Amino acid sequence: MYRQETLDAIVEQEQLYKFKTFDHTAAIELGSLIIENSKDLDRPIATKIIFDDLEVFACFKQGTNEVNNRWLMRKTNTVKRTQMASLHVAVLRHLKMIEDEPWHDDEDHYALVGGGFPIVVNGLFRGIALVSGLPHLRDHQYLTNQIATYLGQKQIEVPVFNI
Repeated sequence: MYRQETLDAIVEQEQLYKFKTFDHTAAIELGSLIIENSKDLDRPIATKIIFDDLEVFACFKQGTNEVNNRWLMRKTNTVKRTQMASLHVAVLRHLKMIEDEPWHDDEDHYALVGGGFPIVVNGLFRGIALVSGLPHLRDHQYLTNQIATYLGQKQIEVPVFNI
């Protein structure tokens, strides 16, 4: 499913999608953009923006529920622990580029799937942008496309492969 090209694209996203400034207003703007642009999706989404350990923005569109909230929590824990995109960790593990750790299998608290992305401001990890509701690879791609749009950056597609 994942190859080196998948990892390379995620790393490029993490390097490119960084913020010069970010505050509560920016969190609300980014969250609002994510929700506004989701109207054309075929499924409802939930999103959260966490900044300095504070949930500044959260929206659960009609049709989402507690299951989405649990996914968001687990993705939050993964990004917070690693300071990288939740999909990045999943790909590293799949490609056997990191050692398995007990927390990788703790599905009650962590999710090694797409949909969580670090908010890095001037080189410092400061928060997390999250989406739940689509298949996890689409969660990641949709989220990173919205971050790219917000930042005025190019959208980077993450390739996946049928095996």
